[in-house]
Amino acid sequence: MNADHARANYTMGKWHYEMVTLSGLKKAAVKLLYGGLPPSDLDKAIQYMEKCRTLDPYFVANYLDLAKAYKESRQPAKAIEVLNKLVKLPTRTGDDVALKAEGAKLLESML
Repeated sequence: MNADHARANYTMGKWHYEMVTLSGLKKAAVKLLYGGLPPSDLDKAIQYMEKCRTLDPYFVANYLDLAKAYKESRQPAKAIEVLNKLVKLPTRTGDDVALKAEGAKLLESML
């Protein structure tokens, strides 16, 4: 992986987050079918997504997933901080509108 590529860091962070938050039933199915999952870690998810934020400070999807990871790791103040920045980001892609709306809704639920 190119450590200086924002989207590569986001992808690694998203993978770790998704594996940590995978339901017990899905984890059991993966274990049965594939013999298990590689180790995943919420702290690594946050680390990769923070690196992505440094490399691409306008990547809206990363902010949303980073906030979710902070929330999952019981760091609500950091999640709220990231969400406050997310809703102020410029809209650069068609997906950004929906992602920012989801972020605003999550922010509202955390206040």
